[in-house]
Amino acid sequence: MGKELDGFSEILDQASRVLNTDLLQFNEDKSIYQDNSPLAEVILMLTGYASFNEVNKRAPISYVAGQSSGQLTGALVSGMLTFDEAVQLTYEIAKVEEDIPLSKTRLLTCANLNIKVANKLLNRSGLKDIYFATINSPINFIFGGDIDELKKICGKVKNLGC
Repeated sequence: MGKELDGFSEILDQASRVLNTDLLQFNEDKSIYQDNSPLAEVILMLTGYASFNEVNKRAPISYVAGQSSGQLTGALVSGMLTFDEAVQLTYEIAKVEEDIPLSKTRLLTCANLNIKVANKLLNRSGLKDIYFATINSPINFIFGGDIDELKKICGKVKNLGC
């Protein structure tokens, strides 16, 4: 992943020092991606960073946006995070996400529902394992959490016409 990007090996080398592991070797052995997704997530974030650097050399970029590790890439290139902070934070978030059992966790996208109404709905629902996973705008967001609880809230959201 990313090998053809100018400077990518140096970026992986720098991140390897932050995490005290050999990301250059890890990136070559595709079979271990499934066994260590936090390192794979770091490499994905760094691929975005190297891609940004490559494009920015040719045509300066004024704005960035991203989702998941892409938002950390955006924070890095905008100067909100240092390189070391972005690498460490990406790794730590991926470790937490890896521990969440996929069989019990899902996402529910909501559109055209005022976030204040959604927050009241959540507070009154008595459900304990639902949270706002992403807030894209005051009326578009994603609930995350326990699949059984998401099914319960889904019915309530549909009744509100969303």
